[in-house]
Amino acid sequence: MGADRTWHVSLETDRDPILPCRVLNTLRRKGAQVRRLALEDHGESFSMSILIGLPSGTDPAHLSALLHTMPGARVKESGEWPSSQGV
Repeated sequence: MGADRTWHVSLETDRDPILPCRVLNTLRRKGAQVRRLALEDHGESFSMSILIGLPSGTDPAHLSALLHTMPGARVKESGEWPSSQGV
């Protein structure tokens, strides 16, 4: 299954190390392919920046809604990644 679009998600999670794993597992279950991942420690929280490939038929708004409702995760921004910026 190839990725048709590239999407960027930037979020913060509580300091619990399981939360970044839950975020990645949610994306994996929806068929997203992680292309780039950055995780930063900010003392009381983690900051995550994820570049994902979305297969055709995947609704990015649905993924964003799932992440917005995940306890302990706060989505800062999400959106289509311009192809001119590369992966």
